[in-house]
Amino acid sequence: MRTRVVALLPRLRGLLMHGGTQYWASSVLASGAALLNNYAAALLLGPAIWGVWIGTRLLLTYGANLHLGTVDSMQRELPMLRDMGEEVRVRSTAFGIALSSAALAALLLFALTWVLPLDDNWRLCLRFLAPTLVLLQASAYAGAVHRARQRFDLVGRMSLAEALGHTVGVVLTLALGLHGFLAGVLLTYGAVAAYGLAVMADLAKPAFHRGAARRLVSVGLPILGFVVALQWMSTMDRVVVLGMFTEAELGLYALGAMAFVLPHTVFNAANSVVYALMCRRFGDDGQPRGLLADLLSSTARLAALVGAVVATIVIALPLAVRLLLPEYAGGVGAARVVVAGLFLVGLAGTSVNVLLALDLRRARNSALLLASAVGFPASILLARAGLGLEGVAGGAAAGYATYFAATSRGALRALDASGAEIRRFYASVLVPVGALAAVLLLALLPLRPWILAAAQVAAVVILAGPSTWRRLREVLDTAPQAIGTEPAAR
Repeated sequence: MRTRVVALLPRLRGLLMHGGTQYWASSVLASGAALLNNYAAALLLGPAIWGVWIGTRLLLTYGANLHLGTVDSMQRELPMLRDMGEEVRVRSTAFGIALSSAALAALLLFALTWVLPLDDNWRLCLRFLAPTLVLLQASAYAGAVHRARQRFDLVGRMSLAEALGHTVGVVLTLALGLHGFLAGVLLTYGAVAAYGLAVMADLAKPAFHRGAARRLVSVGLPILGFVVALQWMSTMDRVVVLGMFTEAELGLYALGAMAFVLPHTVFNAANSVVYALMCRRFGDDGQPRGLLADLLSSTARLAALVGAVVATIVIALPLAVRLLLPEYAGGVGAARVVVAGLFLVGLAGTSVNVLLALDLRRARNSALLLASAVGFPASILLARAGLGLEGVAGGAAAGYATYFAATSRGALRALDASGAEIRRFYASVLVPVGALAAVLLLALLPLRPWILAAAQVAAVVILAGPSTWRRLREVLDTAPQAIGTEPAAR
């Protein structure tokens, strides 16, 4: 075993020298810092106040769309533009729309905090949220430009700025409580936006060009509709909890999202790279079938490698919460289900990349509508049936499973996959999903904690261990092609 690991080290060193991997690593570092910051805030503030922030974050999630889809369409358009003058007009128009709409929303939100009858904690969170909306748009614009230019090294450094902001946020949280936490959030978004814009040598000033705006909006609105529908599917459970339970219970329920921070970051980083690769490949040859290999390999590797991480989280969660966040022990059951469900959403990302690259709007939107039609009412019904937070999580997980099934079916059909290729795709997913299901089912048995943990670990090792090791070797053996990027700029 030792000889096999040593033999992989030269390949690992080569992989680490490439921009895509550096982007992954910095994203994971940023997510770790965010997790530490959130942990400090959740521990210090308690479930009730933490639940207020989780409710406020829902507004921040949807506030990310204030650019009206222009930033997303800009990222798609830039690689295909050859006229530098037109490129500048597109960038400046997207920047102008994003900043102006965010500024108007921030002013309106800040004014409403003086008029609406709000709890003091809600009022404070919303007032800090207002300027954060502007900084969020600036950072989103900078990140989109760098991604469109395949500068994942710069996007990775933006993630390092985010990690630094979260680290400072921990200190502020410990020193000043809720005020310090909110100041840290503002500082983090400011640092990311400032760095992302500063390293853009040809930064375009915010402007408005009618022709560019018309094209950006016409392309961006359908993308925005998809993004909003995806956000709704991803947050519908928290909306149910906010409407049917207390802020404290929302704080408990947020444990699942906190536990999924690392896998979520890996999925996002991977899908950003794979989407750019797919767009470039499809733009070069115009053949949808050429994307099939990317879909099969990316899904298989993410399923095996991230699946092992997710299984570890599900197994370790009860002990970790008992030691680190004892006030949140009531949210462990729901958190386990949430983590398993979000794993399916992450796996669907590669299929969604195919649908986005081929501009198959109907297929991707139908998948989201179907998932929401299953998950939202199921969460409400199970909660009303007396299953509490676990019922909400179970309903949402049913929606997530529906989403994965619908998106993967749409992608495989669009790529004209053969029966053997379809079986290969689902077989690569079935192994880690089966291991997760075994872990969750074992948790229902009346076993002592140490016996339960041992049985869960054995199930994961037996069911998913061989495939995880094989996929890890594939990633290292095929570096840097495994991540689909060019060497990082020096």
